[in-house]
Amino acid sequence: MMSLASAELATAAIASSMGASEPFALAGRYSVSSSSLVKLAGIRPTDAAWSILESGPKLGPSDVRLFIALNCDPSQGLVDTLTIVREHHGLRIDVVVLGPNGLRRVDI
Repeated sequence: MMSLASAELATAAIASSMGASEPFALAGRYSVSSSSLVKLAGIRPTDAAWSILESGPKLGPSDVRLFIALNCDPSQGLVDTLTIVREHHGLRIDVVVLGPNGLRRVDI
């Protein structure tokens, strides 16, 4: 299992590789570029932007609906991972597959 510190480093590396100019961490939990944060909140500086974003109601797992789109059936590893995420964290991630017969939802 990946430690929190390793996950933060991986997130920062991904953000950097995607062109984020100034990845930073807030309270050891989030990595985001300051320009993305400012665009999302619509205010500068970044401390003010975080205050705006954190002031609203908090989202819970039931407020989020995520989908993974594939062009083939999901691997057993993906199915197992999504099952664990749903059972242990209450976050439902659905899978849809686009194949020769159109789009279909995979029951996991």
